[in-house]
Amino acid sequence: MKQTHRLLVDHIRRCRKVHPYLGDATAVVALESNLGFESQHLLHALNEAKLPKWIALAEGPGGSIGLHTTADRKEQYCLILREILKTERLAFHPGFFSCSMEVDEVKQRLKEEMLNFSVIVEPPKTTFGKTRRTYTGKLAGKQDDTVLALQMNLYAVKTFYSSDRYKTYRG
Repeated sequence: MKQTHRLLVDHIRRCRKVHPYLGDATAVVALESNLGFESQHLLHALNEAKLPKWIALAEGPGGSIGLHTTADRKEQYCLILREILKTERLAFHPGFFSCSMEVDEVKQRLKEEMLNFSVIVEPPKTTFGKTRRTYTGKLAGKQDDTVLALQMNLYAVKTFYSSDRYKTYRG
């Protein structure tokens, strides 16, 4: 099993173990929809691990598994995070953990990535062209995986609770 697959399985198991009230909960998995079909491999890993009670969001192109990361969708992700930060609705749970890093390291990385995250606006290249906006924290060789994961998961929570598609999985 690949390291990313093991991390996903271990994370869900640890959530259920560390937080007893989640022991019987359905895990909602929000994967990135990409061309490498990594989301399909991760779902296969969940099945192989015989992990019970989970659902993967299907918000990719044509209803495919995962979340799309187009420029328009990244704008939506940013707007959700901005609103949550503006209204002071973001906090770490006292039982927050990471399967791959120390908690303080995760918090520091998230802070740095949020501070480095930018919207790059490029003017149109032609008279009738469109302005291009790029949402990224990957400037000057930096990473944005942690903040993008946060943004995608905030979007996933909103989608899971507002879409009729997932109504049967909500308690």
